[in-house]
Amino acid sequence: MSNHDFPCMRTDSDDYLEPDSYGIDWQLKSGTVHVCHSLSASNSLPGQWLQKELAHFVCEVRAPHLLYGRRNEHLQPPRLIARGLTAEQTMQLPDAGNNDLYLAPAVVLRRNCRVNLDWNLHGVARFWHGRTILVPRGAVLASGDPLPFTSDNVHPRPNTCIDRARSALNPLQVTADPLTTLRDRMVNAQFGHRGGPEQIAFLQAVVANRLLEYLAARGVGTDFSTLDTPLLPTTLREADFDNPSVAVAQMIRETFRRLTLQEAATVAVWNAITLHHIQAERLTSSCLAKKGRERIGRALDSHNSKHIDDCVRTVFRSMGGLSRIRGKVSVLSDCFFSRCWWIGQIVERSLVELEFEEQRAWEQLARHWSIVSELAIKRMPMLTNPVLMAGLTAFLARNPALSQAQFRIVIRQIGNQFSAISPYAWSAEDVYRWVQDAQGPREGA
Repeated sequence: MSNHDFPCMRTDSDDYLEPDSYGIDWQLKSGTVHVCHSLSASNSLPGQWLQKELAHFVCEVRAPHLLYGRRNEHLQPPRLIARGLTAEQTMQLPDAGNNDLYLAPAVVLRRNCRVNLDWNLHGVARFWHGRTILVPRGAVLASGDPLPFTSDNVHPRPNTCIDRARSALNPLQVTADPLTTLRDRMVNAQFGHRGGPEQIAFLQAVVANRLLEYLAARGVGTDFSTLDTPLLPTTLREADFDNPSVAVAQMIRETFRRLTLQEAATVAVWNAITLHHIQAERLTSSCLAKKGRERIGRALDSHNSKHIDDCVRTVFRSMGGLSRIRGKVSVLSDCFFSRCWWIGQIVERSLVELEFEEQRAWEQLARHWSIVSELAIKRMPMLTNPVLMAGLTAFLARNPALSQAQFRIVIRQIGNQFSAISPYAWSAEDVYRWVQDAQGPREGA
C-alpha cells in the first residue's frame, strides 16, 4: 500500500500529510465495529480530494489466520468539522476465535488525478515545487496505523462448531486432545513410527472399517450427533475421494455452506465431520486412503515401511489435514471435504465480480488447487483479495488448456506485479485483462 515510487512523498512518511494528521477512533458492539475517520487538515491534498469526492476513506478488516480480508469503503462525502474532515462507517467482523483482527484505515484516490506540487502544502523538496505529476487511481494518500484487537473483545464465546467438534473429539476433556496426540505421535517428521506396529494396527482398523472403535479405545469420542452439521444426502465411494466430480464437490459445498471461514479452516471441524459420516455410514474409513482397500492391502502385505507410513499420512490428511507435517496449508489442500468447500467459496465470490462458466471454474481450480492453496498461505494478502481471485478464476475458466507449469508462471508474475501496487487500484476486469494480455501463458512456456 505504500507509494514510495512517487517523488512527492515526504522522506519520513508515506502520506501526503504531516505526521499524526489522520487516524480513527473505533467502538466495538456485538460483532460489529463502528469507525470514525478524522483528518485534521482539510486544505491538504488528501483533504481537497476528499471534499471533491475524488478520494474516499477506506478501512480494511483483516484476520490473517482465516484468510480473511475485507475492504470497506465510505463513498459518501465527508463532513467538515473545524479545519478537518470526518466520516463514520460500521462494519461486520468475522469470528476470529482467540486470534487477532486488524483494522487498517486509509485515504485512497478514486481515479487518476494530476496535481501541481507545492513544497509547503505537500511536503515535497523544493526541487519538485511547481511541477505537475499524475497520481494513479488506488494511490494511498494517507494511512493510519493498523490497529490490532482480539476477537474475544468483539464476540462472546458462543457454542461454535469448533467448540462442538473439539468437545465431541475429546469427551473426557483431557488436557491433550487424544486425536491430535495420536496423530502427532504416529506421524512425525523424524519417521519415528514409520512402518511400526502402531501404524500397522491403525491401518488394519481403517481397512476393516473399525476406525471409530480404534479411536474410541484411545479416548476419541464416538457421539457426533451434537455437532449440528448436516450429513451428505448420498454415500461417498472410493472413486469420489480419488477424483471427485464437480457434482460431488458442489454437493459437499452446499451441504456445509453454513460453516464460517474460521470453521472451514479448522482441522478439528473436518475431523469431526469426517468421523460423523463414517458413523452414519455415508463413507467407509478405507476411502480416506484413496483407493484404500487395495492400497492399504498392498502396503501391509509388502511390509514396506514407507508405503505403510504413506497410507497413514493420507488417511489423516483426508480426514482433516496433517498440520504438524504440512502446516496450515494441509487443511485447505489435503482434507477432502475442506478442499471442495474452499473451491466453492472462491468460485461463488468470483462470480459476483465476473462472468465465466461455473463448471469449468470448478474443474480448473480443483486441477490447480495445490498451487492456489499453498500460495494462499505463503502470500495471503495476494490470494485472499476477492477481486484478484475473481480475475484469476475467470482466467482459469477461460483457459482450460493451461498446464500447471504455465499456471505457476502466471502466479509468480502476478505476485511480482501486484506486490508493489496498491490493491485499491485493482478491479476484477483489470486483473483478468492484465493476466490475459500481459502475463498469460506464452508460446513454449
